[in-house]
Amino acid sequence: MSNSEIIVFIVSFLAFVISLFVIWLAIMFYRYWTQLSLLVNEMSRGLDITTSRLEKISALLYGEKISIPEKQKDDPKADINLLKKKEEKE
Repeated sequence: MSNSEIIVFIVSFLAFVISLFVIWLAIMFYRYWTQLSLLVNEMSRGLDITTSRLEKISALLYGEKISIPEKQKDDPKADINLLKKKEEKE
């Protein structure tokens, strides 16, 4: 074996090891991504349940139903528009 054949063998072995490492990283990323996605979905459900409980408490205590408004998804500048309206009134 000449020196160039040894270098080619070592470089190909290193490429194989790096490819295994990249595959392992992809698998770990997928696992963590799915766990995070499930966690976010559970937190979202918990937030919906808590919001409905708060609305029911106000109905029980005061006899009025108070609804908590949701943010407008269509207009991302809705909060800015509300601030401008408040400033115009003053």
